[in-house]
Amino acid sequence: MKAKHLSPLGLICTIAWLATQPVAAQTQNPQAAKWFQAGLKASNAQTKVEAYNQALALDSTMIEAYYNLALVYKQQADFQQAQKYLERAHALPSDNTSLDLKNRIVYDLASLYRRQGKAKESEAILRQAKQEIKDTKMLSSVYFELGKLLLEQERFTEALAELRAGQQLDQGNKTFFTNLIQIAENSAAAQKQYAQARQAEARGSYLEAKAMYELIESLTPEYKDVQARRVRVDSVLNQDLQLQRALAAASHGSHRRPAIDFLIAATAEAAGGEVVLWSFDRDLRVICEYTGQPHESEESAGPGR
Repeated sequence: MKAKHLSPLGLICTIAWLATQPVAAQTQNPQAAKWFQAGLKASNAQTKVEAYNQALALDSTMIEAYYNLALVYKQQADFQQAQKYLERAHALPSDNTSLDLKNRIVYDLASLYRRQGKAKESEAILRQAKQEIKDTKMLSSVYFELGKLLLEQERFTEALAELRAGQQLDQGNKTFFTNLIQIAENSAAAQKQYAQARQAEARGSYLEAKAMYELIESLTPEYKDVQARRVRVDSVLNQDLQLQRALAAASHGSHRRPAIDFLIAATAEAAGGEVVLWSFDRDLRVICEYTGQPHESEESAGPGR
């Protein structure tokens, strides 16, 4: 997957075909049913909460009351409370619960987990939902959410597999899937190029690294720290150019600096200012003077003096 970067996923909305309206209750307790109906009819969020809690006090197995409470808290952006009641609804025996409500509970709980950064929990319940949900339209939404979750974790191969499978289930949402698949493909390519660019940069192949960073920027401009790295590589290349000019000037345009001189200087520079190089030829001395690396000179009678 980490450096922070703006994800294009922020532009992709959830496939929200699921109804978000409260559900009707099934209970054998008349008083619980009365309080539940009061919660349905109430227009004030606090009144709803109080009424549903009264219903649950009379019938603690009323899964619909837990679900409706979760909806109230979700609308109030109190996601921790919403999660609590969805978890309670999910934990209750559901033999007499409609399939639609079971599916809503699982789907909404996974979405809340993801919203709160609980990727592991969200993935687990979405994979469970894949096995339990039979409605193809809703199942397609589960694949979409799972693909998006995996994409956010930079698990691109897995994300693409889920998204392509979900796209086949519901052609009505083909555009949503196509957009997200394109993002996943671009991100997968950027991830591969980024790793190769870092390797090129590490071995000093700055022109190669620059080309790769520029390619990544063309695919996903905000990917990781690619812009900062490209700027850094440009700076190194510019510094190298200036150094070559300085060396040329020092030798009247006839310099042939051995690569080993650059390697020695770069190694010393990376080791820190406590390392002092002993230079006995003009090549290495010029490099040290340009980079600011501490050095001591020893005159030489050799051809590179």
